[in-house]
Amino acid sequence: MQDLNSQYQGPIITRKQAKELGLKYYFTGKPCNRGHTSQRLCTNRSCLDCSRLWPKSNPEKWDASQKKYKKTNAEKIKKYRKSHYEKNKEHCSAWGRKYYEKHRLQINIKHKEWKKKNKASVKACTHNRRATKRNAGGKHTKTDIENLISLQNHKCNNCSCCLHKSNYHVDHIIPLSRGGSNGKENLQILCPHCNLCKGDKLPTEWERIRYSVSLTAQFNFTRLSQ
Repeated sequence: MQDLNSQYQGPIITRKQAKELGLKYYFTGKPCNRGHTSQRLCTNRSCLDCSRLWPKSNPEKWDASQKKYKKTNAEKIKKYRKSHYEKNKEHCSAWGRKYYEKHRLQINIKHKEWKKKNKASVKACTHNRRATKRNAGGKHTKTDIENLISLQNHKCNNCSCCLHKSNYHVDHIIPLSRGGSNGKENLQILCPHCNLCKGDKLPTEWERIRYSVSLTAQFNFTRLSQ
């Protein structure tokens, strides 16, 4: 695109001719109402210089319109990005590496902040990745984890300690290492102590020690709460 301070010097082409050629822009050589001698969009006849200046002059309206568009066309945008990446893998990978090297510190800070705010999403992604490596069936999402926590009244499924005041682990009832599924039907929410004690035990093996583990977890939780 041309500089906003200079006039476009391209060939004259009508909107009809541009559409027939499959082009996005046409050029009449005449200035718009604001005095820009610029290309125009075939879709709505808008001047490119005006289109680029409007977001800067109306940042709040621009942000609102962008959010609305992304929400309304989420699937369309997802398909376009996937298609664009498949056609330009090398270019996209090179650009991504270059961008990361230039903004490494800011990206890492934002990533850490996102992980703190989206604990369920992180756990779901981690489990799904592990399950894929082990060729285990089933998948679960952030929503599945949040629903499970709510179903358990925000308490550990073994010792019943409150998960509001402690970290929580998403446990596979039948461990992945012993043929368990990664689906939501094979999940339970445990406090860190109970989950670490359970390890890769099957339900029958866990049943033998879960009561004593529960007592220890409750004692530790009470002590930490004081």
